[in-house]
Amino acid sequence: MTRVVLVGTLLAVRIGLAANLVQNGGFSSCENGKLPKGCRSEDGVGVSLETENLTWNRCLRIACSREYTNATSGVVSWSGSAFMGAADKLGFPVEPLKTYDASVDLRGECGVRVKVAATFWKGECRNWEDRVDVPVGEGVVRPGKDWRTICGKVRAPEGAKLAAMRISFYGSTAKGCNRTKVGDWVLADNFKFELSRKNLGVSADDVGADLPLRKAISTCDPVPVTDFLDLKTLKKYLP
Repeated sequence: MTRVVLVGTLLAVRIGLAANLVQNGGFSSCENGKLPKGCRSEDGVGVSLETENLTWNRCLRIACSREYTNATSGVVSWSGSAFMGAADKLGFPVEPLKTYDASVDLRGECGVRVKVAATFWKGECRNWEDRVDVPVGEGVVRPGKDWRTICGKVRAPEGAKLAAMRISFYGSTAKGCNRTKVGDWVLADNFKFELSRKNLGVSADDVGADLPLRKAISTCDPVPVTDFLDLKTLKKYLP
């Protein structure tokens, strides 16, 4: 009986920790070319569903589409961003002070600096006033022509209630600023935000290997899986 209870407990832990809080983070079930309901941009423009040529892989396209000029300094700025959160709120529910595993695949124009973050909302969960950004992995990266997985552990701040993954980039004519401009873009795919095993002090050996649900091979743990490979990752194994 003890053994049955133990196995059941570990299975429950495994399932609970494997749950991806980002709904349809791989965009495979988007209907009629529409984005998932939890996907939105900062200002309502510049975000669209993309289907890659040759592979037919569906992913998110984030374009730098907003331009504005500072009336005082004359500095011209550009920006683009996207959130992957929840359909009816700013983000999905999270627990404060818990550790989460976050990851996303990126591909884009060389030279464009992209910020990858987990955005948390605390207290009243007002969009700007109660918002905290926590970098994922390196925080700021330069995506290239090939897909690359950005991943890292993030800790929800005290009082956190909601969270979403955020991809953003910014450019300006100001001295020393990134020269991102209108028309620059980045592709994002396979958003994941999962409760980390670290919270329970359970090792991977105790719980068992992850269920084979990944759409692409993560560069954080580059071990080929045998159940399914997305074409964008399969091509690097071909002659």
